[in-house]
Amino acid sequence: MKQFTILTLAILWMISVQTGIGQAYPDRHSNVTDDAWLSSTASQSPNAARGSVHWIRYDLGESYAMHQSRFWNINTPGLTNAGANFIIIDYSIDGLTWYEWGRYTLPQSNGSTYYEGVDGPDFSGLVARYVLINVISNHGHASLRGLAEIKIDVSPATVSVKDNLLKNVEIKAQPNPFSSSTTLQLNGLDHLTGLVFQCTDATGKLVANGEVNGNQIELSGQGLAAGVYYFSLIHPGGIKTITLDYQP
Repeated sequence: MKQFTILTLAILWMISVQTGIGQAYPDRHSNVTDDAWLSSTASQSPNAARGSVHWIRYDLGESYAMHQSRFWNINTPGLTNAGANFIIIDYSIDGLTWYEWGRYTLPQSNGSTYYEGVDGPDFSGLVARYVLINVISNHGHASLRGLAEIKIDVSPATVSVKDNLLKNVEIKAQPNPFSSSTTLQLNGLDHLTGLVFQCTDATGKLVANGEVNGNQIELSGQGLAAGVYYFSLIHPGGIKTITLDYQP
């Protein structure tokens, strides 16, 4: 059985590795403001592509293969509407070159001392040292953006800052925009193995995923709502994402 370590990322910029649970038992989170991150002013994100936003950057200390995560939104009564809503998650190995992992929507917390957060995304073994949370919107507060805690299950990984095994991979979708289905052509895979793919909508909801076998993937639009989707090719040493436009 694969052994995981639980990496608890405290919002107050404290990072610890442990084999227990997060800051509260069993997974409850304080509803005290001092136990959360709260931002009142947007600033330039470390990922220049994001512009000026409210953001949080985590340095895990070294590169890890990341797996299932759990998120706790800000849980202070009267401030739960400042909690993060729509976020864009970026990652980096060297802290300089950033790649988009995906887009995700967090529900509002309830302000209760029994609040236990929600399951976050599964990073599927993605290797990274830095995780960047860009908070694009909140749950209605006029100016503040908040988040309480993130916990990620990790396992050891050995990479160099030069590693981005998908940097030369090309993904082409034909047609795009598409109305019924589209074919993803994958070029430059060479001898890469262990590849998986996922497709999410603009809120981060998973609509398709699977293993990569060959250099073509057929994606059906059946059951999808019109809009933008994100197709990602994922390997423990990197990720590549393109935007799809579905117009039935």
